[in-house]
Amino acid sequence: METYTVVVTDNNGCTDTASVLIDIFIPCLEVFIPTMFSPNVDGVNDVWSVIGSCINRIETTVYNQWGQMIFQSFNQGNGWDGTYQGSVVPNDQYVYVINVTYDNGTTETFSGFVSVVN
Repeated sequence: METYTVVVTDNNGCTDTASVLIDIFIPCLEVFIPTMFSPNVDGVNDVWSVIGSCINRIETTVYNQWGQMIFQSFNQGNGWDGTYQGSVVPNDQYVYVINVTYDNGTTETFSGFVSVVN
């Protein structure tokens, strides 16, 4: 919290002072989940990961078209590199489910599709 004071003097020499206490709140960023990436090792969009702040805990799971889990992480810093069992997956859409617990204790679940384009 910061206190800011303004002193104003008019043409007649009359002075007045006003102060205000400001509490600056920086909100948490919304969670952003990219809808596609290209794990072709060109250094651009090679890893798919969740972007957001104030995340205390995260569980990211990716499934193929047959419902087989092909990626899981409990660390926001560990994104999916587009591989399964050491091989790059085919170009396709994959289903994700992401469970997030924020620093304030609230939870949110996201689900959708991510496209792999090599």
